[in-house]
Parts: sequence; structure tokens; C-alpha cells
Amino acid sequence: MSKRTLALPSSPVSASSALDGLMDMAAQPTIAVALRTVRETLGLQAAYVSELIGPHFVVRALDGDAKSFGLADELALPRGDTFCQRLLEGRIPPLIADARADDRAASVPLGVGWNVGAVASVRLTLSDGRLWGTLCALSHDARAFDYRDVQFLHVLARLVSDRLELAQVGEEVRRLAAQLDLPDEARMTLTRDGIVTSWNDANEQRFGYSASEAVGHNVVDLLAPPGREHELARAVKAAAAGTVLERRERARRADGSVDPDVMTLSPIHDVSGDVSSISVKSRDIPEALYQAHYRMVERQVMRSLSSAEDMNEAAMGLLRGIGEGLDCQIGTLWELDEDEQALRCSAQWTTDHAGRTSFAHRSRADRFTRGEGVPGRAWETGKAVWVEGVGRVEEPRMQAAAAAGIRTAVAVPLRLGGDVVGVVELLSGNLTPRNADMLAMGEAIVARLSDVLARHRAQHALREINQALEVRLLERTTELERVVAELDGAQIETVRRLSAAAEFRDQDTGAHITRISAFAARIARRAGLPPGHCQLIERASPLHDVGKVAIPDSVLLKPGALTPAERAVMQSHAEIGHRLLDGSASPVLQMAAVVALTHHERFDGSGYPRGLASEEIPIEGRIVAIADVFDAITSDRVYRPAMTVEQAIAVLREGRGTHFDPVLLDHFLQDVAEAGADAERRADREH
Repeated sequence: MSKRTLALPSSPVSASSALDGLMDMAAQPTIAVALRTVRETLGLQAAYVSELIGPHFVVRALDGDAKSFGLADELALPRGDTFCQRLLEGRIPPLIADARADDRAASVPLGVGWNVGAVASVRLTLSDGRLWGTLCALSHDARAFDYRDVQFLHVLARLVSDRLELAQVGEEVRRLAAQLDLPDEARMTLTRDGIVTSWNDANEQRFGYSASEAVGHNVVDLLAPPGREHELARAVKAAAAGTVLERRERARRADGSVDPDVMTLSPIHDVSGDVSSISVKSRDIPEALYQAHYRMVERQVMRSLSSAEDMNEAAMGLLRGIGEGLDCQIGTLWELDEDEQALRCSAQWTTDHAGRTSFAHRSRADRFTRGEGVPGRAWETGKAVWVEGVGRVEEPRMQAAAAAGIRTAVAVPLRLGGDVVGVVELLSGNLTPRNADMLAMGEAIVARLSDVLARHRAQHALREINQALEVRLLERTTELERVVAELDGAQIETVRRLSAAAEFRDQDTGAHITRISAFAARIARRAGLPPGHCQLIERASPLHDVGKVAIPDSVLLKPGALTPAERAVMQSHAEIGHRLLDGSASPVLQMAAVVALTHHERFDGSGYPRGLASEEIPIEGRIVAIADVFDAITSDRVYRPAMTVEQAIAVLREGRGTHFDPVLLDHFLQDVAEAGADAERRADREH
């Protein structure tokens, strides 16, 4: 794989531009906005969304200069020819700076045919885990990316996946709604206060009330499920004020059962324009349409759980999502207290009306032992418990629930590692028979909550481990923290003494590290680096050979030539120095770690330990490489005498462009020449 260099143009992404793009997507959640956002934010030429269908990726939407890449709407791309397939197989990363120069991507057929440079690609996964396809963006030119671009791409992919999923569910709902058969609509007329004044035969078939039983009664008393009276009353009030509205809700029949219903309320105006009465049309919702509603509720709750940051947020998202979606009044998470061996309330959601009841207030303090009450039975059996008609259950809590308008109770065990660790209980004012589809959905959602609970407990355990490690780490790094805190004073002396510790074993102490520091700072200033950067290089460069503290004397002080094995040991000081210094909070030690690792790299890539070349080598390492070699060859060593300055300059020039950065070397040689001229002028004045 080719190595990234600084020659690539930078991506225009920034924290502000990425945020602006995501805000646009949130305000206008369309695929077109998403494609424009990713293309403009990453500075690429074209973007497209493709759906995975059998052996092909089918292009569903485009933006930008798609034609130059041979892209078109509904174009079917063979899977094996695409970057998308390589991404799904894990063979390429989401961002590639230049596909032509990257071994992992250079052989992609469409990339070769389209002359693709930069590539951005990310999978689009729906909330139930199904793979939908990919979002890709391309450019003929190479681009430079960083970690922020990856984060931006994944956030945008989540927004696009949500939009695709909502579109799929919406289409399914529209398709089913179009199949509604409405030969005989149930029609009624109400006064402005909601009193029934007319009632047709279809209403009698629909709700079980005859005209004589319905006329003269308030529609809220007749049709509103327990606990939902205020919702229907609010709709009647809105219609009386002149608003036409459609309600998708459950309606209560004369026998107490509750069925899905679509109710349209329309104001009737008199000759003066005032609302005199209200016309109401009511029709059944087909079961298939209600199943689509279940799926939409499930997906919305799954998304809420996926984005939850802690257990409490996840629990409330689940309870609220199921409660509102399935017309419940109270939802409670009963969590197992291991010490007491009892279930206790750890989270509860209620509707506004149910939350004001004394039953809801008292239930938060309830405790259940194994087998006690509906939650306790779910804990004991490990299976869901469904109670239709709670008033028929002879236990005080169910009787109190019935008095508060609750008619159905459902409890689903929450498992972790095979053990029941809690119970999710839902209470509804509707008389709802056991429904296999609804129960399966609830169990699937509770299973996802188990995943969140497992993650939460693992994070809690990890935090405790980290806290213990932090204490130990703090005990072992007190001296380093002191050095960081005294950067502008005692730290400089500490760095010099640490440098001298390594140089002392190499028969050279303060003078060498002082010279290295001065040479490196002068090269940095000549190169035009900012003053603060130059100062960091000046302070960090003395630590370039700190790794030598781990090299045996038999190798470090050997007067003759080293064997290949001994040379390998000697060269390990670069990696050792990096490990000693890496991870510090101090900017000086951070830079020193880079210098220790890279000052033996060579400009042509033949150096060690990483074999970096050209601008892959950090500029600090390239600067210290020059300073270190110059000072080393102009100093006496156990295996050779010092060179003259003229001889040293000749050696450096031989390494221009192979060992040393030619531009930085020219800066240094110019500095040496000017320093020599100054010395000659001073000597002339003294004589």
C-alpha cells in the first residue's frame, strides 16, 4: 500500500462546514440534500446512492458531475467491479486519498475505467441490521482526508439510512391504505359539544350500538378507549373550532373490545359561516396496515435504543416509544435488585392523564418477589405474561389498576446472559386480546434493551477498572506530571538531564545535547517555522537518543565495527525512545517522542525504524537528522577522531536528497557558512 504524503490537496471539511452540512440534512432530510452535503463537504466531484440488489449495485440517486464517471440513474453496476463491494468485504477503508496509488483499490475495474482518484464510501444499514446499499462520493483528483471526515461520513450515513427506512415504511403504508375497501362508511353527526344527533346502520355494524342507543350520548363516552377520552374530546373541540382533522386511533365497541379506526371530523357551517355541527366518518383499518404500524413503531424504538447514551435514556426511549405507539398508559422497567432478590422500579413512563392517578404514583414504590404479581410471574417463568381484563385478577394491585382505568397488562422478561435481570411491564386502558405479532415485537425490542444493559454494565465495570488504573498510573507518573507543570522552568533542566543520562553512557554529555538543541532550532527558524514550533524543537531535540539508556554497554561503547546483530540492537534505540516518551500530555515530550522515532529515517526511504521517505518523515525528525549527523561527525568517538567542519560539510552534501532533506540541508549549510563568516570577522577585529 502506498504511503500518504503531504502532496495531496487537503479536503475542505472543517468542523463548521461538516456541522452546517448535517444541519441542512436534518432540516431537509432528503437523499438529494445528503448527496450534495457529502460531495461539497469532502470536496469531491460526484456522489451517488446505490441499492444492493442481487449481483448488482443499482444507482438510485446522483449529484454532481456523475457523467464523467459513467454514472446514470438506475444504472446496474456489477458488484465485483465496484469500490462498494470492496468496502462491504472490509478490503478497503471508507476513505481513500488516491485509488490509483493505493494497492487495495488500484485494481477495482470501475475505478480504473473511470480514472478515480479520491473515494469516499460507507454502508447504509437499516435499523433491523439489514444492508440496504452504499453511499459513495468520487473525484478524479486525489484528496487528503483525516479522522473527522470518517466521523462525518458515518453520521451522514445514519441520517440517510433513517430517511431510506422511513420512505420504505411510508410506501408500504400508502400501498396498504390504497387497498382500503370503503363501500359503507360509518357516518354520524355531532353537536358542537360532541352529542350524537344522527347514526347510520354502518355505525351499528361497526361499533355495536343501535341508533337509539347512540343518539343523545356524547361520542367520547361511546367510543373513546379508557384513558384516551381527552384525545377524542380534544379532536371534537378542534372540529367545533372549524378544523378538519383525521385521527388514526383505536375505537371502543359496545362489547368493550377495541379495534383500529380512522375517524375524520369535519365542521358543518350554517348560512352565517359559523360551525353549527360536526360530521364524522369512521372506517376500519385493515390488519395489514396495523401490522405496518407495528413495524414502524419497532423501528423507531430500535433507533432510539441505538442512539441512547446511558441505560436510563434507553429505558425511557423504549417505554415511551412502545407506550405511545401501541396506545398504552403506563410503562415500567422493573429491575432485579440482587441484594433484596426483588424487582424494583428503575424507570417509568406515563401519559399525562395516567401520571396524575394515585395508582401510578404508588406503583413506583412497589416491590415484587419471584412469582408475585404480573412482573413477578414473568420473572419466575421467564416468559411473557399477558392479562386481558385486569379487573378479573383477584390481587390488590390489579384491582387498583382496574380502578384507574387499566384493562390490559403485559410483562416481558429482560434477560442478560440467559438470566432474567428485569421485567418490562406495559399497562393499557384498552381491552386487548393476546396478539402474537405485538408480543413478538415487544420481545424483540426488550432483547435490544438487554444489549444496551449489557453494554451499560460493561462500561460501568470498565470505568471502575480505569479508575483503579488511573490511580496506579498517577502514582507512577508523579515525576512526569511535575515536569509538565514546570515546563517553563525546571522542565528545561529536567529534559537536559534526561538527555544527558543517555549521552553520558555514550561518552558525551552536556556539550552534545546543547549543540544539537542549538543546531535544530536554527534550522527550524531558517525553514520559516513559527516561533513556538521552533522553541518546541529546541527543547525536544536533546531527547533524540534517550532510547540508548536501554542499549548494553557492550554494543553502545564498542570501539570497532558492529556485527549485524549488534547493529539491530543499536538501531532499536529509536523505537525504545519513542515508547518511553509517547503518550505524555506535555507538548515537549510529545514532540520528543516523534524526534526519537524518526531522526534516523533517510529522505530516500532507506533509514530506520519505519523506512519513511520524503515528507512522510515529520519535519522535526528531518531537522534533527541533520543536526545529529553534523555534530556526531565533528565530535570525537571511541572508534574515530572528529572531522573538520569542511570535511563534515562535504559529507552532508553527499547525502543531499538521499540521507537529508535537500531544502532543510541548504538552510543549515547557509547557516554554517554565515556563522563561519561571522567568526572570521570577529577574529579580524580582535587582531
